[in-house]
Formats: sequence, C-alpha cells, structure tokens
Amino acid sequence: MGTASSNDRVGVREAGIMVFNLTEMRWIKEALQRQMEREQRLLLFLERGRNLTEDVAEQQASIRDQEAIVSGYRQLLGKVCRQLG
Repeated sequence: MGTASSNDRVGVREAGIMVFNLTEMRWIKEALQRQMEREQRLLLFLERGRNLTEDVAEQQASIRDQEAIVSGYRQLLGKVCRQLG
C-alpha cells in the first residue's frame, strides 16, 4: 500500500472545497428563489389591494349616483304632493 501523495491530498482538499462551494451556492440559489416567491406573493397581494381600492371607488361613485337619483325622485315626489295638496 502506498501513501497518498501531496498532490493527491491537495486534489482531495480542492474537490472538497468545490463540493462545499457548490452546496453553498445551491443554498443561496434556494434562498433567492424563496425570496423571489415571497416578493411575487407580496406583489400579487398589493395588486389585489389596488384592485379592491378601485372597486371601492367605483362602488362609492355608484352610491353617489344612486343617492342623487333618489334625491331627485324625492324632490319630484314633494312637488307632486304639494300640487295634489
């Protein structure tokens, strides 16, 4: 049996460092993917919030329109009642 040469030991050490670096890069990649997924969910949440805000604004405008119509009918009804007296 022979002993491992210095070059062999350096090669094994370098291979170990490469495996460690590749593993570390995989962890970083996975962490970045999770972060991107969180940011995507946040963007969707914000988009839904914006859409809800727009929906509320449209509903408020519709309510104001309906209130104006009801007010007009009340005025008309008041005039008719006064004329019928």
